[in-house]
Amino acid sequence: MVGTNLVSKDVTKADATVIGTLNYDGDYFTEIPSTDPSADSPLLYSLVGTTQTSLSLVFIRILGRPDTACRYQAALLARDEEYTIDESGLRTNDDDLEIYQVNVHKGSTYKNFFCTELKNNNGLSITITGASKAETSYLQVYAILNSIQSS
Repeated sequence: MVGTNLVSKDVTKADATVIGTLNYDGDYFTEIPSTDPSADSPLLYSLVGTTQTSLSLVFIRILGRPDTACRYQAALLARDEEYTIDESGLRTNDDDLEIYQVNVHKGSTYKNFFCTELKNNNGLSITITGASKAETSYLQVYAILNSIQSS
């Protein structure tokens, strides 16, 4: 069940122009402030699960094609850290926004990459990390993906 404490976040370009929004369950996730608050930082924000999970989410600005961004991240992990690429493909969220997805794992570490273009070649990459495939597929994660909207 997704909680009623929804936190709304803007997705911005480096110049602070809002290109989209998303929501997350504030009862389930805690936001971690960026260690690099400069406008040039690609990191927007991070979330960690507040329950007995190892679930974490990292939100990063991207430029260019979203499928390329996701495939590149997965390919680097496969090449450099011996992760296995499990699946990839295109999905749409509740707002009909196309989101490219790649899932990888190594041992008991699972990562799902979700990338989307929000406006004029600017987009968002979300990296979800958990200790099991089930953990990275929690309802609260998919609620975030379904809440993403382009401005």
